[in-house]
Amino acid sequence: MANALSPSAKQAWSKFLVKNFDAASVMVPLVNRSVEPDLANAGDTVNVAKYGDVTIYNYVIGTDNTVQDVAMTGDTLTLDQQKYYQFVIDKIEQAISHLDLVAGFSKRAMTAMSHTIDDRLLSHYADVDSGNIIGTDVSPITLTETNVYDYFLQAGQMLDEDNIPAEGRVAVIDPATKRLILKSPDFVKATETGDTAVRKATLGEMAGFKVVVSNRIATVSSVKNLMFFTPDLISLAMRISPDKVETYVPEKQFGTGIKGLALYGSAVFNPTAGVVLKKGA
Repeated sequence: MANALSPSAKQAWSKFLVKNFDAASVMVPLVNRSVEPDLANAGDTVNVAKYGDVTIYNYVIGTDNTVQDVAMTGDTLTLDQQKYYQFVIDKIEQAISHLDLVAGFSKRAMTAMSHTIDDRLLSHYADVDSGNIIGTDVSPITLTETNVYDYFLQAGQMLDEDNIPAEGRVAVIDPATKRLILKSPDFVKATETGDTAVRKATLGEMAGFKVVVSNRIATVSSVKNLMFFTPDLISLAMRISPDKVETYVPEKQFGTGIKGLALYGSAVFNPTAGVVLKKGA
């Protein structure tokens, strides 16, 4: 369906749709977006500076100190993803419907966009440090009601051993793992020590992790890659501003056209800030 668009009819669409995106996304609120102000257009790249390691030496009386040359290291993040949607609601379709089709399908479009970006962020399981993987693709972990809590503890231990702060830790799990948690005999013990379970796909606390449920966990050959991480694992820059979500009047149709554009990029700068548990079906 080819349309010749009338530029004079262009009008900014409501910020409500951007809010709908935020409400639908699981991953976007959990990652680092501090570099976002430096990016605005497709293809933009920002250099992200990181502090290098500082060495600790033994002090010996009467000897000269060793003076380390400290250095900054760097990575880059580029807005290399450009996704859009576009459709037309015919005036006759709208006239015979008791629903606001433009608003309804626009909300659905932003939900689909949020899922697309979540898929990208969840794919970064592949960038987690190789020493922070529990299970393998060949021999994945079989989670049960009796062992799920212990694997949460193991993931926390791995982050502790990598000196990753406890603040901001999150576990993104699938709905089946949520069910195991709620049925676990350790659940009562966990709640007595201050943990709270996941209820109705909302956030909860377990073994030091905020728990979030997603049905879009990256799955390869029936192996689900559950992620345990802090915001330092993934950096995201994204642009979905109201001027990129708009309505228009199609020249060759009677109706309302809706289109939206998202520009984004993501990268892993600290691979030890995450743990992946490879869960079998």
